Amino acid sequence: MEITQAGHDRVHVVGSAQIRLPRAILWLDSLMLALLALIAPCKADVSQIRWQALPPLPDAMGLAAGFAGVSNGALIVAGGANFSQGLLWEGGTKVWHNQIYLLDKRTGEWGSIGILPHGLAYGVSATHGNGIICVGGSDRSRHYSEVFKIVVKDGQVQFHPLPPLPQPMANGGGAILNGKLYVVAGSGDPEATAAIHRFWVLDLEHTDGGWKELPAWPGPTRIHPVVAVQDGSFFVFSGIELRKAASGVVERKHLRDGYRFDPQSGWSKIADLPRPAAAAPSPAVTLGQSTIVIPGGDDGSIVDFQPIHKHPGFNRRLIAYHTITNTWRELGDVPAPRVTVPTVQWGDLWVIPNGEVSPGVRSREVWALSAPAGETQLGILNTVTILIYLAGIVWIGLACSRSNQNTDDFFRGGQQIPWWAAGLSIFATMLSSITFMAIPANSYRSGWTLFLANSYILITPLVTLVFLPFYRRMNV
Repeated sequence: MEITQAGHDRVHVVGSAQIRLPRAILWLDSLMLALLALIAPCKADVSQIRWQALPPLPDAMGLAAGFAGVSNGALIVAGGANFSQGLLWEGGTKVWHNQIYLLDKRTGEWGSIGILPHGLAYGVSATHGNGIICVGGSDRSRHYSEVFKIVVKDGQVQFHPLPPLPQPMANGGGAILNGKLYVVAGSGDPEATAAIHRFWVLDLEHTDGGWKELPAWPGPTRIHPVVAVQDGSFFVFSGIELRKAASGVVERKHLRDGYRFDPQSGWSKIADLPRPAAAAPSPAVTLGQSTIVIPGGDDGSIVDFQPIHKHPGFNRRLIAYHTITNTWRELGDVPAPRVTVPTVQWGDLWVIPNGEVSPGVRSREVWALSAPAGETQLGILNTVTILIYLAGIVWIGLACSRSNQNTDDFFRGGQQIPWWAAGLSIFATMLSSITFMAIPANSYRSGWTLFLANSYILITPLVTLVFLPFYRRMNV
């Protein structure tokens, strides 16, 4: 805090004391803090995502749309579908599988450890506690409403039934937020000409209450959406809208809209994706406190590509959404783009087990991505800056200590501080650095409510008109 005086010196207020110091000293604080802000080390940006290949799945062709998660530290993949009896363009038909595979982190090898009650794919899976919750799904003839939990313990597979969905469902999406499993419905049966506009939640701590229906998102129905949980909210991105044309043919529209569900305030629309990303690995990868990353996906640009056996594959661009600024950006390429595949958070890795490479073609490959922390070494320049800053602060402290003659100088600046300087000093003392940073960011995201709740607009008149004059008259 400083006020202009005659000559080349200024009055510097430390606490409430009034001390004459050269201008160079008075600017030292601001200069050093600015330099620190410019050169201080920071963590790596999410653009530094790293990819790595894990051991391939034992299935000869690879699988799509299986269930996946972590049980007691082991990566599990169950079910899925492929064209193991003939490729799509050769007239082959889709086959649903029931095998359960386990990748043990200690050995680095896959093993077959059991089977599902029947072939199953295109459901929702989520890791919870010591097992994997499997929701809905389909086989060749029907969609299912059953929900169960897979637990692998001591090499043995255990199945624990959970409350079934209100209706059969496949090709949807789901994720866990605050101990509750949210599910965006997909289609209701294999011959559906439109998706289901329903949104369900199951409290995993009180499953006896069963599934509850919540208001659906304010947009079109869809299959193969991408979902995510980040920043205390549940997100829905993209997908494919089914429409029955006048000719009776079911048409598909690849969507690029997005929605955010806050358990307290409900749904709100967010910025559209830069392109459709239907059937991208889901739940989407979340990094840090506010970033959602969608790797690839089907953008619908080459749906009718021919010949189909030369299909170049799906979109390979990585896009990221920032939940606070409500903006999208591209981060680079995906080394192995896949669709119709779940993601699994396994330690510090996000695993993408198999998936669909192009129409009818699966892959045995298992990929994982992570965003490592950046370098945190202080460095010579940072160290020198901190030492200069420390020396400057010590210098100011010594100078101020010589200028204080009595307690009145120290606490009240000899009663020579003008009203505006005192007011700014009081406000600076009351305003915390967390408030200074958090209120603008939250206001940008959700409005001015928090600003009003944490400001001094209502109390300031009482302080300035009543309390301050009272203590000034008391001369304390």
